[in-house]
Amino acid sequence: MSSPSIDHFKSLQDGVISIKERLKTDRSTLSSEDGDRRTLLHAAALVGDLDAVNWLLKGAKSADLKKRDKKGSTALHLAAQQGHLDIYEAILKAGASPNSTDYDKLSSFGILCRYVLFLSILCVVPLLWLL
Repeated sequence: MSSPSIDHFKSLQDGVISIKERLKTDRSTLSSEDGDRRTLLHAAALVGDLDAVNWLLKGAKSADLKKRDKKGSTALHLAAQQGHLDIYEAILKAGASPNSTDYDKLSSFGILCRYVLFLSILCVVPLLWLL
């Protein structure tokens, strides 16, 4: 259920220890969604918090890896969009599918390939001016 009052980004700022303490009393926090239908795993993947991602993946079920935000993005999509390769790998190893598509029909693997291509262009184009 979606609730705009949940602030997963604030929870991440408070740290993994704060999240662990909250989960001791309320396990539903793990799967709770914010106003954008993002879970804590989505938020951690988006901001690049590998420690939080690894900790959240320990208690994650297959359904948690498949959860989509309001744009249809999984946590794996968000890690790819931000270029968080270490987080992408961790979520992938946990069992997420690189082929699942968001509402724009983009797979997380396709998004990651675009990111890598963009980076390679950024690195090569300036070198062309040196020729």
